[in-house]
Amino acid sequence: MAAVAAFRNLATTLDLLDQVAAARLGIARSDLRCLDILSTRGPLPAGALAEAVGLSAPALSAALRRLEKHDYVRRTHDEHDRRTVRVSLTESAATATASLFAEVRAATATLLQELSPAELTTVAKVADDLAGVIRAIATRDTQSPL
Repeated sequence: MAAVAAFRNLATTLDLLDQVAAARLGIARSDLRCLDILSTRGPLPAGALAEAVGLSAPALSAALRRLEKHDYVRRTHDEHDRRTVRVSLTESAATATASLFAEVRAATATLLQELSPAELTTVAKVADDLAGVIRAIATRDTQSPL
């Protein structure tokens, strides 16, 4: 089916973009996933970030050390619960990632402007539904032995 092939092509191309972006920022791809989650969801408790990115607590801790070294994230204690560590992006991260992805965002906006409101709704629904299915499969597969 052409649509399945198109989604696979998109996934492969996005994977390449992530690889290039991580290399330009001097970080690992899992670190880039942390930046992406934080840029879309805002500051998060470390545990919620680990779950969103699919990293164990020790792996997240290592990623955060690397990101702090580049001044891309900041860890602070939650003002309401000092046991909770919140992770947020720094201005350096926002600037670095914005410049990397500005062209992609502009091209995406141009393509989406060609669609009707109904088509945009359909595209968004399919993309969200597919992401949910893939996330469920990935989460399930990481919780059970192969």
